[in-house]
Amino acid sequence: MGANGRNQVGHPTPSGASLAHATRILVVDDEVDIREPLVALFESEGYEVSAAANGLEALGEVRRNRPDVILLDLAMPVMDGHEFRREQALDPSLADIPVVTISANGSDARASACLHKPFHLEDVLTVVRHLERAGLA
Repeated sequence: MGANGRNQVGHPTPSGASLAHATRILVVDDEVDIREPLVALFESEGYEVSAAANGLEALGEVRRNRPDVILLDLAMPVMDGHEFRREQALDPSLADIPVVTISANGSDARASACLHKPFHLEDVLTVVRHLERAGLA
């Protein structure tokens, strides 16, 4: 977080922490300058957060500690987000986990929501809270 009140992604940080949440979030992005601010944001809001740098790491993490929501970049090395989604869909125990794609290139029509880079951290938080209110997370 910089001295100007902006996070590493370059957007204003949200003000005020909310009540603690039981929701578990997995942040999957190969860009540390995106992954770390997202992790910090959701941790500061009381969420349980884990992270992965690619789809292969994410599959392992999802199987170890099933999240309630996955924030997923689509363009990553090793295993991209599209391949992760194919693998997720093949596993009945994982197929129903809501996914919010966050990508500069494209989207996934099966995703619960799609955000395009660059994005505001508040927008990601709003989407996750909407999924919670809808009973999807």
